[in-house]
Amino acid sequence: MHTHIPGYLLIAILAITLFPSCQSRNARPEDIELRLSVLSENERQTFENLLDHYLPEGDSLKIKSCYFIINNIAGIGSLAVDKEQQKVVLHKDTKYITTDYLIEQIDNAVDACRTKIVKGSLSFTDFCNYVLPYRIDYEPLENWRKKIQERYTPMLDSLGGYAQLSDTSLCRIFNKQLVKGFVYKGEGNYGDIKNWTALSSENMGNCAEMCKTVLFPLRSYGVPATVDFTPSWGNVDGGGHEWNVLLQNGGKNVPFMGLESDPYQYEPFKLIDDQEHPEKSTYRVPGKVYRRQFEINPNSLVSKNTNQERIPELFNDYRIKDVTAEYFPVANIDVHFTPAQLNNKQHAAYLAVFTNGTWKITAYSLIDDKGNAHFKDMTRNILYMPVLLKNDLYEPVGHPVYADSTGIVKVLEPQQTTIDVAVTQLRSKEAEEVAFIAENQHLGWGHKMFTDGLDKIKRDEKRAAPERGQAYTLYYWKDKWEKVNTLSKQDGTLVFNDVPANGLYRVTASNGKQRERCFTVANGVQQWW
Repeated sequence: MHTHIPGYLLIAILAITLFPSCQSRNARPEDIELRLSVLSENERQTFENLLDHYLPEGDSLKIKSCYFIINNIAGIGSLAVDKEQQKVVLHKDTKYITTDYLIEQIDNAVDACRTKIVKGSLSFTDFCNYVLPYRIDYEPLENWRKKIQERYTPMLDSLGGYAQLSDTSLCRIFNKQLVKGFVYKGEGNYGDIKNWTALSSENMGNCAEMCKTVLFPLRSYGVPATVDFTPSWGNVDGGGHEWNVLLQNGGKNVPFMGLESDPYQYEPFKLIDDQEHPEKSTYRVPGKVYRRQFEINPNSLVSKNTNQERIPELFNDYRIKDVTAEYFPVANIDVHFTPAQLNNKQHAAYLAVFTNGTWKITAYSLIDDKGNAHFKDMTRNILYMPVLLKNDLYEPVGHPVYADSTGIVKVLEPQQTTIDVAVTQLRSKEAEEVAFIAENQHLGWGHKMFTDGLDKIKRDEKRAAPERGQAYTLYYWKDKWEKVNTLSKQDGTLVFNDVPANGLYRVTASNGKQRERCFTVANGVQQWW
């Protein structure tokens, strides 16, 4: 039997039942609608359900958190190996993530940080980037917050509860807990695809795993922390480095090293600490420092790569930002490229540092219509080489350049006038220390032979110098390493005559590994880069 409903009543019922939904959808920001419009029907439904869950509740923090994730979820997911096709594939979160999973992550993160946000001790931007994210890299998804809280909440409750502990205290607590049984392993770790379960069960890895291992529990308890990194050092050989940073309201962020050093006790760049003579302490200095965040950076190179030019792997990342100026005095370096140099109409230019015998890209800039590239916030007293993409290779172009301690930019363009170059050493003290550590780290930092060796380098008693009877070749940079001469070391100082002035030089030994550092000459003395 059908019941007849008067027209005016039907309209009233529809208004009552539909108005909240229509109001919610009409209230959604335009950018959210735009993000949802590019998704497939199934993908969109996940986020429609998410919005339908939060909008009626009216919790502004959770609603804004929901918006943030929707606005920044594109392009990320879990990496997995496709054994049939023998390649790595990305399972995008927009396709595979569930509404329930996101609700649980948002609820947990907001509940852990609500008081901090309301009181103003944690900015909402830092919360979104460094606590809210449901993943850190490209690891398989899991309910890591719940697993971590089940494991550590009883311990934290015994200390008065996590809400009563400062962020710095929680960093110290988790460093102490997580370092137990950890084994350092330098190579073959694949840390970007390890989730909390894998990291905590394997309990081994390099600096990348150490950083990531501590991030999961910190974020689980509402501590805003992330990873800063340098792709390569500017004054010594070797790979780059990653370390943690604790984000503090007001921008006075504090570096620390997961599973190793606590906040206020870690200097990511100090190489050898000379406590008796602090001015003689040595440092590894990066050309650039970047920070990992969840928010898509509109100023990233991959965001601005409108002509689809191939870009280096380092910059094929929407979620890093330059924070070099937080650590070092910086200067802007402008480089002009001629039409001949830009014969392929390159979209971007790069600056590279010299490491492991070659030039490694560390910074980028778009090229304007006049052929100029503007590199912002470059570390001072670090040497850079301009680089362009040519014939599908990244090639050095032009002359090495650096900003001195006052910020004045200097270009090393060889002159027609010549000088004599006296070679008294083959590498800098910092390079000497790095090489010694790499060759002897199996002894351990507390071993007498290890500490004695470093002390001798510090006192200049053990330095690589030209050896009698050994042949040495001097090069200077002019579009490539140009040979000047080869000499055999005899008595006295090894001196190369008639060398182009104002150049960048490099000496290699016939029995060397071709990884010698480069140098300039000032008042007849070698200055290392």
